[in-house]
Amino acid sequence: MKKIDKKNITLFIILSFSFSWTIACLINLIGCKSNSITYLLLVIVYMYGPTSAALLLIKLKKNKFSLKLNFKPYNKLLLIPLVFVCLILLSFTIIWIFGNNHLNENFGQVDFSSEGFSFRLTKLTQKLIPTSSTAYNISSISPIILFFAFFIQCTIFGGIVNLFATFGEEFGWRNFLLNETKSLGFFRSSIFIGTIWGLWHIPLIIMGHNYPSSPIVGILIMCLFTITISPIFSYLTYKTNSILAPCLFHGMINSIGTLFPLYVSNGNELYSSVVGISTILSNIIIILFIFIFDKKFILKIHSKIE
Repeated sequence: MKKIDKKNITLFIILSFSFSWTIACLINLIGCKSNSITYLLLVIVYMYGPTSAALLLIKLKKNKFSLKLNFKPYNKLLLIPLVFVCLILLSFTIIWIFGNNHLNENFGQVDFSSEGFSFRLTKLTQKLIPTSSTAYNISSISPIILFFAFFIQCTIFGGIVNLFATFGEEFGWRNFLLNETKSLGFFRSSIFIGTIWGLWHIPLIIMGHNYPSSPIVGILIMCLFTITISPIFSYLTYKTNSILAPCLFHGMINSIGTLFPLYVSNGNELYSSVVGISTILSNIIIILFIFIFDKKFILKIHSKIE
């Protein structure tokens, strides 16, 4: 069993946080609005903190550079959209169970009505483009059709479009840190990475990213989200033996965010968002399914480590 290099891991965390949090300070100093191109570009630079740290340590330690870009077997790569689709549909199902049945009003209600969709689309557009005064009235196209059209679009193209940005995180988290901590075992390694990953988001959360109405509580929710989804990222990485898997999966998740405010009425962002409690519960269900139906593979990872 490979011994954990605590010094290397500590240096990686310090360098990752220093790089990204410096960019966060720059964003705050400039005063970028969250809907501006400058903000978007700087957030992408922020995302390259983990990869920059990993590449620097690889260079300093003169380690062999390892970048796994495995396109075969194709059936394993198809696992990425399958897991993604199950995750999002589960999240909406949980919102419906708790919200539509009034078990917890914070979840809001899944709403496919044309009137509700038009209202939320108008509200979202005005939020993203403050100068917009357009009021949408969608009556000719069913919101259900639009839901699945947008869902399919995010599943097919979301990962590819966001590939450059998500690589900035995933080479660091899933190519470097996963390799450095794998001797902890599948779940302990994943939880450790998920915790670091969540804390790394702190400056963005405080600035209103993801949870603009509840930034402080949002830090806790983000950490719970990253901790519970981290084993899924690890599983996809090991299963495909490719860094492409977490990059594509991450890109799909980042692209689907607007689907929730469009189809959930009166929802609390802490509960019914792509990084909310509904998806945290979905993560746990997916992990249980993986452990039940692919337990042999998880045990195989452990045996290889040992």
